[in-house]
Amino acid sequence: MNKFFFAAIAMVLMATFKIFSAKKYTKPINWDVLITVAAAFGISRALYNSGAADWIAHSAINISKTFGPIGVLAAIYLLTNIFTELITNNAAAALTFPIALSAATQLGYDPRAFFIAIAVAASCSFSTPIGYQTNLIVQSIGNYKFNDYWKFGLPLNFLVFIVSMIVIPLVWGF
Repeated sequence: MNKFFFAAIAMVLMATFKIFSAKKYTKPINWDVLITVAAAFGISRALYNSGAADWIAHSAINISKTFGPIGVLAAIYLLTNIFTELITNNAAAALTFPIALSAATQLGYDPRAFFIAIAVAASCSFSTPIGYQTNLIVQSIGNYKFNDYWKFGLPLNFLVFIVSMIVIPLVWGF
């Protein structure tokens, strides 16, 4: 069974037996974070249903084919990273996984390297506060502004991208 199930049961029991008042167990919830994460999944679904994600992905893959497997790997990484900065990392990975699989299959490459690139790129949400829940929490507590994420996050994203483009092909190959 998963943790959410047991947490939900615990909350229902606490509310039923009035162990805590409703204010006490809803006060620590950071509603901004919860609403942003929920909205990101909606945006992800809209991108998928409208065909915008598919169009963006296919365009990126078609442009990068001329650069060989490294070009396709870079395109998938960058696409995932851009999606991660705009929506959640889980939604970004879910959007780009089938794209990477079909690209690898069509081009005759081993898809493992592309899956690793997706995992790394989806985990590197440094440039916006909306890409990962912890970024939102830190933003409110640390009184950071949106520009603070760009200033420090973009160089860090670029560094991880360069390291990934060197390490992933060496370790996982094509």
